[in-house]
Amino acid sequence: MDKQIKSVVSMLTSNKKITLFTATGEIIDMLVDGPYDTASIADFLTPQLTGTRSVDIDLSDFLAVKSALDPKELAKAGIEMTQIIDGKTVQGIFYPMVSSVQVTVGEDKVIIPHVDNLQAHMARAAKDGSPSVTNFFKRLAPIIQARKHSGEDLMKFIKRSEMPLTNTGRIIAYKRVTSTEEGYVVDTHSKKIKQCVGSRVTMPVDMVDSSRHNSCSTGLHVANLGYLGGFSGDKTLIVLVDPENFIAVPHGEDTKARVCSYDIIGMMSANSHQTVNQGNHVSGDQTFEQLIIDAVEGRSIVPFEEIFVGTKEITKVSLLEKTPVVETKSKKETTGKSLAEDSTPEAIIRNGSETLAKARDAKTKTLSPETNGLPKEVFEAFQMLKNNKTKTEVANHFNTSTRSIGRWMEKHDFDSFNGPSIVEVVKPKESAHVTDMKAVGRTNSEIAMEMFRRSDWKSLFDFKKQKKKSWEALDFDLKQEEIILKHKPS
Repeated sequence: MDKQIKSVVSMLTSNKKITLFTATGEIIDMLVDGPYDTASIADFLTPQLTGTRSVDIDLSDFLAVKSALDPKELAKAGIEMTQIIDGKTVQGIFYPMVSSVQVTVGEDKVIIPHVDNLQAHMARAAKDGSPSVTNFFKRLAPIIQARKHSGEDLMKFIKRSEMPLTNTGRIIAYKRVTSTEEGYVVDTHSKKIKQCVGSRVTMPVDMVDSSRHNSCSTGLHVANLGYLGGFSGDKTLIVLVDPENFIAVPHGEDTKARVCSYDIIGMMSANSHQTVNQGNHVSGDQTFEQLIIDAVEGRSIVPFEEIFVGTKEITKVSLLEKTPVVETKSKKETTGKSLAEDSTPEAIIRNGSETLAKARDAKTKTLSPETNGLPKEVFEAFQMLKNNKTKTEVANHFNTSTRSIGRWMEKHDFDSFNGPSIVEVVKPKESAHVTDMKAVGRTNSEIAMEMFRRSDWKSLFDFKKQKKKSWEALDFDLKQEEIILKHKPS
C-alpha cells in the first residue's frame, strides 16, 4: 500500500465526520461511514494533538477495507493483484478512487473492472474480520478470461447487492417463484420446474444466454432487491450463487442476472416478501437475519437434490450425497443485517458517537500523565476552577479573558475533569424528564444525543439551558439543529 502521510495540526469531530487540518493548509473531511476507520484515526490523533506540534499519520494504515483482503491467501492461489489508476499500474490496492485491478493468474494478466463496486462488502468484511472478499476474488479470477463479460457483469450486479458475501465468497440473492397446491414452488415462466428449500437448480452453461444485450432470455434468473418488484410470483426464495456461475447481467438492468446454478437456502415470510416486493430491505425479521448469519458462516442447509433444467423443463433430478457442513467463522460476530443498514442516518449517528467517544477516551491515554493530557495552562486553570475560583480570577491569573476560559472549558470538557463519575443534569424541579438521563461517565454531547434520538425535546432544551452550551458545542450539526429548533417548546 502506498503511503499517504499527512502532518496533522488539529482535528474536529462530529457525528457524521472528522475533519483533519494539515500543516500545509489541507482540509480533509472523512465521513464516519466512508472508506477510513475514523474512530481509530481519532483514537490515534487525540492524545497527540496538544496544539504545540503537528502529528504525522499514514492514512493508508487506516483504510477500513485494508483488512478485507489477505494478500498471502491470494498468493497461495497464484493471484497477484495490482491497482490501476488512470491507466497506470501502481503498488497497493483499494484507494477510495480505485476503479479496476489487474489480476495475475499464472502467466495470464486480466483486468477486473469496477472493483470499487465492492466498497460496502469490503467495509462489512473488514468490520467482521471476514475472509469473504478474499475468497470472492479467489473464485472469480480464474473465470474472468474464460467467460469474457462474466466478471464485469458480476461486478455491476454486486454493487446493487444489499446482502453481504458469505465467508466462502458466495453471493446471496433472491428468486421470485409461484407456489403450487402440492406444497412446491415453481418458476414463474414455464411453471414446470418444481423446487424447494434444499434444491440445487442447474442448467448447462452453454444453454444460458451470455449476451448482455438480451434482457429476457434463456437461463436461471436471480435478482437483487431492486428488481424483485419486476418479477411475478407469490413467494421469494433466498439463494446462494457461486461467483463462477454468473453468466450475464442484462445491459441497463444490473439488479437481475442469468446464472447456471443456484442453491435454495430459505423462503421469506409473507411480511418480508411484501417488504422486498416494495423495494425495501428486510429489517427486524429475526428468522431472516439468522438465515443470513448462517449463510455467511457456512451453516446453511446442504442441498439434498440437484435439479437439472433444459430450456423450460426438468430433464433430471439426482439426489446429492450428504456432505459435512464446514463452518467458516468471522473473527467478530456476524450480523444478518442488510448492507444498507450500515449507512442509514441512525448508523451514521451511532458510528459518529463511537468516534467521539473514542476521541474523548483517548484523552486519558496521554503523552503527559501529570496533566491528564491537557495543555499545562488548561490543567492548572481547571484545578483553580475546581477549587471554586471564579472565571474572572482564573482569567486574571493567566492574563487572558473570561471568554477564553469558557472556550477552554468547552474544548477540553471541563465537566468531566476530575469530576464525579455521575454526570449531573438539571434538577427535577426544572425538568422531571431529564433526571433519567443521568449516566456513569457520559459526556454532555452523548446525553444530548440520546435525548435527540428519543425525540425528548423538552428535556433537550432544558439540558442545553442548564449546561449553557451551544448546539454546536453539544456536537449537533446544522441539519440536526434545524430539526431540534422545529420542536422548540412553546
